[in-house]
Amino acid sequence: MMTRRPRTPALIVLLATVVLGLGYSFTLGNWGRAAAKPAGNLENLERLVLAGTEKPKAYFEIGQQLRQAKRFSTAAKAYRLFLAAEPQNQDALLYRATSLAQAGDANELYNHLVEMTQSNPKLAADILERPECLAHMKDTRFKELAGDAKAQAMD
Repeated sequence: MMTRRPRTPALIVLLATVVLGLGYSFTLGNWGRAAAKPAGNLENLERLVLAGTEKPKAYFEIGQQLRQAKRFSTAAKAYRLFLAAEPQNQDALLYRATSLAQAGDANELYNHLVEMTQSNPKLAADILERPECLAHMKDTRFKELAGDAKAQAMD
């Protein structure tokens, strides 16, 4: 015959594990973040970027938040500050280029893509084919740059 064991200790261990797991997920995961950032917070983030007083690695997250709020010009500046610390970060290079394209800053976008064509031509070619950059492709300098980037990417 089977022996019956008390279930209370097992239940306590199970509940403690669930509570600790949820606490961990809430504190370190995305659940603890507010879905909508207040407008005052965005102005503070823009001031931080313009002042340039944060640690360089913090600017990537600031750039992400500014991009989500469609503040592309300031987001591009935040990514530039981040790239000063990590110049080969592919995500930051991509996000800076798309932010510049969406902000309509053609000259800065062109300069950024020229630098990328020298260091990472495949990524530059891919960026020039993105929908955000199609409006700039009417300019002959961007068409020439796209050709150069594709040619260098094949080498």
